[in-house]
Amino acid sequence: MIADTLRRIQTKKGISVYAGAKDGYVRKLDPSDGSTIWTSADFGEDSRGLACDPDGYVYAGAKDGYVRKLDPSDGSTIWTSADFGDYARGVICDPDGYIYVGVVDGKVRKLDPSDGSTIWTSADFGTNAHGLACDPDRYIYVGVIDGYVRKLDPSDGSVIWTSAYFGDYAHGLTCDQDGYVYVGVVDGKVRKLDPSDGSVIWTSADFSNNAHGLACDQDGYVYAGAADGKVRKLDPSDGSTIWTSAGFGTNAHGLACDQDGYVYAGAADGKVRKLDPSDGSTIWTSADFGEDAHGVVTSYYAGWGI
Repeated sequence: MIADTLRRIQTKKGISVYAGAKDGYVRKLDPSDGSTIWTSADFGEDSRGLACDPDGYVYAGAKDGYVRKLDPSDGSTIWTSADFGDYARGVICDPDGYIYVGVVDGKVRKLDPSDGSTIWTSADFGTNAHGLACDPDRYIYVGVIDGYVRKLDPSDGSVIWTSAYFGDYAHGLTCDQDGYVYVGVVDGKVRKLDPSDGSVIWTSADFSNNAHGLACDQDGYVYAGAADGKVRKLDPSDGSTIWTSAGFGTNAHGLACDQDGYVYAGAADGKVRKLDPSDGSTIWTSADFGEDAHGVVTSYYAGWGI
């Protein structure tokens, strides 16, 4: 399955960057300079749940509890899902294009990409199932307000394992190309988990609090954004910090990588920055999109995350 996923990456051409902010709009950004190519319709408020599928379609979840499929060429809406309640902030796609959404009711839904219909709904995990990730073998990981991470079977949403308790708000989740899981919680630390049983392999230093921005590049490096507005590049072997970026205000919780390893960071100030992966320096800064540009995704699809 991993080899199949890698073939998907190698045939993907070009790169697109998308940003969702508190104002309810989704923007497509030019990766060369951060300029806005298009702006979607207004989806109400808080369009920070963003994902891309292997064919480049964009999925946006907003405060109103709906998920929309957007045309990447112009941002027009192709379909709108059922209403899942408030805050559809957890949105991801798997390598086959299926969509998973986590909302405030603590449940995860698997959606059909053709029409947005619900294929299954998971058990209730409490509230705020906003941390979602997918590994190369299609397994789904969900982190909720209770501080636990659960591994779900993609065929029916059943729970395979539940991790130890990591504190509140396990909303930072990503997977690397080998299937390892990384979780960031309110205590400001990142943990690497064994996908077979959820055990902790390492725990990073304390990065202040709310390490909810996480991404992996294709070389396995981990990027973490926390409440202090800084992004750190972590060594996947032990969690040590390779570099720390400049401070971008507060809450650098929108993180994504592209196929060339560049990092995109959205923060509470409403701006997105493109960072050099070698040292974390800023290449460009986008326009101000209001506040809380925490929905950042690229069209680089890696199966194990974006």
